[in-house]
Amino acid sequence: MKNRILFAFLLFTSLSHSCGNEYGHDLNGDRIFTMFFYMSKQHRNFDKTDLRNRLFKAEAKANADTDFQIQSNIALYHMKLGDVKKALQILEPLLQKHPDEYTIAANLGTAYELDGQLEKALIFIKKGQKLNPDSHFKSEWIHIKILEAKIKEKSNPGWLNSHSIITVEEMHSKINPGHHYRGNQLEYQLRTRVAFTPAPNKVMANLLQTLAEYNVEHGTYENAIMAYTYILEFTESDFKKRQISKAIIELNKRRRESGVTELNYQFKRLIESGEIDPTLMLYGIDEVAEELQEIDEAAFITRDSLRIMTAKVDSLSSLNSSPEEKKEQKSKDSGALFGILFGIVGLVLGIVIAIVAMKKGKN
Repeated sequence: MKNRILFAFLLFTSLSHSCGNEYGHDLNGDRIFTMFFYMSKQHRNFDKTDLRNRLFKAEAKANADTDFQIQSNIALYHMKLGDVKKALQILEPLLQKHPDEYTIAANLGTAYELDGQLEKALIFIKKGQKLNPDSHFKSEWIHIKILEAKIKEKSNPGWLNSHSIITVEEMHSKINPGHHYRGNQLEYQLRTRVAFTPAPNKVMANLLQTLAEYNVEHGTYENAIMAYTYILEFTESDFKKRQISKAIIELNKRRRESGVTELNYQFKRLIESGEIDPTLMLYGIDEVAEELQEIDEAAFITRDSLRIMTAKVDSLSSLNSSPEEKKEQKSKDSGALFGILFGIVGLVLGIVIAIVAMKKGKN
């Protein structure tokens, strides 16, 4: 019975991931397993009400002598609420007391960056990467490249207009093919930066350009079109917008020539508006992002529910006193929970199907 439950868990976990994490299309017409790239409201905006509640609770617990983790969290909450100076007042002396604490070094580097002290920011982001090279899915090399680029832009205005912060080749060499469910390192950095750097923003536009070009060459049409569309939002340059509009038209032409006609329904709506005028795609991209976010969340709820049910089966099976009672009760508990498990899966998948149906109905 345990093996049957484990099999069901693995089966439905894979099925649940197939919602937000689908097979996209490369520009040869072949399918590639991917995680669709989007930046939803959850990525774009900090929940300030939640942050203030967290800050209130953390300050009530804070003890500067023993709870340096809480102090670091307090600094982060201030940072996300826009009070960078307050964050620096906490983090600078805190790092002196705990010089080898990765989180403090990384938070201090970010605070310096937000305060415009780029050289100091670079020092501490490098220090953080040295202390914990696996942090942020090993993507902090991109943060370092961003700071180096911002320093160059500061001393040579216009540098970002003619140089890539990172190249497609650099990005491709760093991609971990095992991180299907998290996306690649550049997507991770874009999502974590966007709340700090709302549109328009040169750095975001520059990074999105690389992401689009990477997907044209190595990834999927779907993620390329999303990245190009976000560039239209993040760039202020009319010349750049004209370039991107032409790139979107060419990308759609290549997609048609490759024989790809059946797209995920969210993308289909996005592309239909884009065929008229690429700039109109901006009106739909937030809606697409929210729909993908809903589907991904439902998929992860299904996965977590299955894991919890499986753990309960194993726990209940070990409570009986005799081998005979244990065997009999294990069969009963497993059967009951197996039914509950499938009920939960059916309910969640039903919700996902309903969401999809309702969205289609709007069209």
